[in-house]
Amino acid sequence: MRRLNHSRLLKIAFVVLCGLLFLLIILIWIAIGYFARTTPPIQPAADHLVILGARAFRDGGPNPCLVARIDAALAYAHIHDISSVIVSGGIDKEDGINEAEFMNKLIRTKSPRSNLTVYEEKEATSTYENVIQSSLLAHIYKLQRPLFVTEPFHALRVWLIAHKLGLNADVLVATESPCWTRWGIWSRYTLREIPAIVHYFFKGYL
Repeated sequence: MRRLNHSRLLKIAFVVLCGLLFLLIILIWIAIGYFARTTPPIQPAADHLVILGARAFRDGGPNPCLVARIDAALAYAHIHDISSVIVSGGIDKEDGINEAEFMNKLIRTKSPRSNLTVYEEKEATSTYENVIQSSLLAHIYKLQRPLFVTEPFHALRVWLIAHKLGLNADVLVATESPCWTRWGIWSRYTLREIPAIVHYFFKGYL
């Protein structure tokens, strides 16, 4: 039997590696799609909502994707009588606006509820920081069971971070967000999540 030369071994290894990488991408993509379609229990255990920030403005007005997160959160809070909300987000790089402060203003224009308490977490600049900083803020106010609110394509990463941190948390997805409704699982936002999840895994965040 002829011995395989180094060049052929490298080619085989490269093909195997590419196959494994492709399989990993497909598995993550399927998991993102699954979490994008899950909903929290009808009788929630959550005692507060955490709305994750995003770019404040787009096309001359409030970012409709961020507005969709707020709308989903307020609707859920109204139905399930949740009176505490944390808005999480630091300075928006595109607009130079604090996302938490901006979300709080939007909530006040949309919700007539006088018993809704909004806490601002104004430092987070990444998804990981959103989850951990909002959890620290929740601890200060003795809030224990979060329900995170974000886009469908973002739900898997948020859930994995929360459970890595030991939080008993669910994710509420803003299914009416135009960042999701146009292309869904095929959107550029979904595709961008795949390397983000891999990156977070190697950083030990998941």
